[in-house]
Amino acid sequence: MNASAKVLVLSLATFLFVSFASLGIAGVVPNTLNYQGTLTDNAGQLITGSRNITISLYTVPTGGTAFWTEQQTNVVLKNGQFSVVLGRLLQIPLIHQI
Repeated sequence: MNASAKVLVLSLATFLFVSFASLGIAGVVPNTLNYQGTLTDNAGQLITGSRNITISLYTVPTGGTAFWTEQQTNVVLKNGQFSVVLGRLLQIPLIHQI
């Protein structure tokens, strides 16, 4: 086998390995969800400091019953902005499990 054929075979083998490896990764459902938001007080003022925040997920746009709720403690707020990882404390159920 000449040098160009070896390079072609090696390139094809690498492509197939990466393609099949990515199939396994693509099927993985993440256990957590990053969420960023803005929090204001009743007067509309941005909050700075730390707060306990309860976040709930629903299957309907309004009303209904939460299918998942998690309380995040000591969430740091700066000019109202915060970032949390949902599902870190309590796993979020898959939509077909609801």
